[in-house]
Amino acid sequence: MLEPPRRRVLSTRVLGTVAFLILAVAVVFAVRGSLHSPGVRPRQPVVIEQEAPGENGTARAERLAAVDSSEKTAWVDEIPSLDMNMLTPTRREVFLRFANAQSCTCGCGFTLAACRRYDTECEVSLPRLERLRDSVSAGLLTQANGLRERPVLQR
Repeated sequence: MLEPPRRRVLSTRVLGTVAFLILAVAVVFAVRGSLHSPGVRPRQPVVIEQEAPGENGTARAERLAAVDSSEKTAWVDEIPSLDMNMLTPTRREVFLRFANAQSCTCGCGFTLAACRRYDTECEVSLPRLERLRDSVSAGLLTQANGLRERPVLQR
C-alpha cells in the first residue's frame, strides 16, 4: 500500500521551513558582517618604522644602551628640535618639569626630554613633547605640583 500523501506533505513543509531559516540566518550574518557598527572603526594600516639613514635598529639600540644610565633621568633644559620661545619663563618651567618627569614610551627608558637629547630620531618623543608644549602654551597645564623639581646646582 501507498503512504498517505498527508505525511509526505508535512515532512516537506518542515524541511522547507528549516532550509528557509538556515538561509535567513546566513543572510543576516552576511549583511551584519559587511556593515560597520558606529562604535567600531576599521583597522588602521600597520606602520613600519624606518631606520635612521646609515643606522640599523641594532646599532641604534647599542648606541642608546651605551649611554650612562644616570643620563636617562638627567635634567635637560634645552631640547633638540623643539622651539620653546613662545613659552614665558613660568610656563617654560612647568613644561620642563613635565618633560623631565614623564618617561618616553618608545622603550628607551629615558625621560621625554632625555630621549630627545640622546635620540633625535625617536618618532615618539618629539610629537609628545610638541603636544605637551602646546598644552602648556595654551594654559591647559599651569602647575607641575608633585612633579620632579629642577635640581639645585652645587657651587
